[in-house]
Amino acid sequence: APPAITFDGSDDEVAGTGIVNIADNTIKLTSTQATALPVNAQLTYNSGGGTSIGGLTSGNTYFIKTNTGTEVTLSATSGGTVIDITGVGTGTSHTFTGTTATATCTVSGGAINAITVTNAGSGYSSPPVVTVSGGSPSSPAVLIAVCRGASGEPDDVPLPFGGFPGAVTYS
Repeated sequence: APPAITFDGSDDEVAGTGIVNIADNTIKLTSTQATALPVNAQLTYNSGGGTSIGGLTSGNTYFIKTNTGTEVTLSATSGGTVIDITGVGTGTSHTFTGTTATATCTVSGGAINAITVTNAGSGYSSPPVVTVSGGSPSSPAVLIAVCRGASGEPDDVPLPFGGFPGAVTYS
């Protein structure tokens, strides 16, 4: 699963300083955090034990509507309208958690021949590591995570694992 992106949901943006901007319905993240959440990325919001940011509900799923610089807006559905942020929350440990990347693999003669990304996931600050569990390097069983192409889009990846020592781990 991608790591949670943590921010201070009680920090009201005034004159460009702060995180939650009620006037333009944005939440300011760090550059690394914003890069991990492209437009239409699905995420789960959590108020971190404090009260929720006005307009959001802790535990609900949202989508990135816009991502400009380090400021994001949210919608309740993919491509939906921007959610009206009506107030800051309390607490400094609010989080966005993206979706887990998943894939399937093609196995022939006991060897993995290809990986097909079924969900690219979101919220990753670096590409996920491919992990095969329930087998051994000579007899892998189940694929857990996936790869992304240079553009960040999911790739169907033929497996030249011999050329990438350490790219695959077994457990």
